[in-house]
Amino acid sequence: ISNIMLSFLFVCLALIPVLSALDDSFLVGKAICADFNHGVAEHRSAALKRPFICPQDGIAGKYCSDKFPMRNVEDIKQSNLHWNEVAFYILIGPKSKVDALLWWLQLVKEPIDMVFVADACREQSGSVSGNCTDGASAIVDRIANEHSMVRAHLVRALPSDSGYSILSCKLRTGQKLVYNMFPDRKYYFKFDTDTILFPRRLMSFLNTINSIALHGHNSPLYFGTMVESGIPQLLCKHHAAGIKWKFEEDNASICYCQGGAGYGLSNILMKHMAQNVVSCATTAPSDLPEDLFTALEVYRNFNHTVPIHCGGFRSSELVADEWFRHSISFHYIDSAWLRHHGHKLISHYHAPNGSEH
Repeated sequence: ISNIMLSFLFVCLALIPVLSALDDSFLVGKAICADFNHGVAEHRSAALKRPFICPQDGIAGKYCSDKFPMRNVEDIKQSNLHWNEVAFYILIGPKSKVDALLWWLQLVKEPIDMVFVADACREQSGSVSGNCTDGASAIVDRIANEHSMVRAHLVRALPSDSGYSILSCKLRTGQKLVYNMFPDRKYYFKFDTDTILFPRRLMSFLNTINSIALHGHNSPLYFGTMVESGIPQLLCKHHAAGIKWKFEEDNASICYCQGGAGYGLSNILMKHMAQNVVSCATTAPSDLPEDLFTALEVYRNFNHTVPIHCGGFRSSELVADEWFRHSISFHYIDSAWLRHHGHKLISHYHAPNGSEH
């Protein structure tokens, strides 16, 4: 009997590293994405008058196969969010291109709050100043003067946050400042200045997801698009040749919502980012892109949460009419692109049912 017991103990000890590895892979195994339209296809939106349908991109069904917790059909009630329950924020630099931003702000018909996270002020002597006049402040002043429906707020990051290579540092400070300014918002949406956004479509998407999610905005919801221009991002898979960012402590890579076209966090996730993530003033900065840094925080602290993929957050390379009609945002937009395509965007947006489909 003792020999049997010893053999059993030996097997158990031998399995410990294997079980540990399985546990790590389980945590990161959840790091795949969920197709938002999967919930719609399951008739979870039966109680909704006009659910938002994300455009078909040919990727979601293949790479975003997980499910996010949803309410039963009989428990679904039409959500009626308002813009005062959403906060927008942008990481802005002194030379940020704002043609796209100024273009879509004409579509804002109700008051919204938009926070611009700028670099710390530096006087000629090199000391840090709380207020200064620079490219970022000029942009915010222009928006405040030209767009009465936009309540533009300018906040400053820490001196330790400077540098594009450590943009996640600026993000950490920005998320803390945004949350402290608006701690009761249900959703927080981050995007870039060279992105155009269609407000009513975004609100339609938020109302749909808020209606279907198991606990609505109280769920840890993290949404955006996993792919850009129809190209799978290899970070959605386990280790493979050519993957740039690897997380050895997890022995895997992760999916993430790309930051340029925009990604959103529900209150519980934004609260975590604001209150629990250490700033770069007290810890070594990460060289991860800011959007990937956000995803990694979500996975490590809410391992049951997966990014919710919606193909409506897109890149400007996609210019077909189908995308014009169904997109929530377009990234990589400049004045030349708008001259060629802006009129068509407006036409589709103001067409019947243009706000949702």
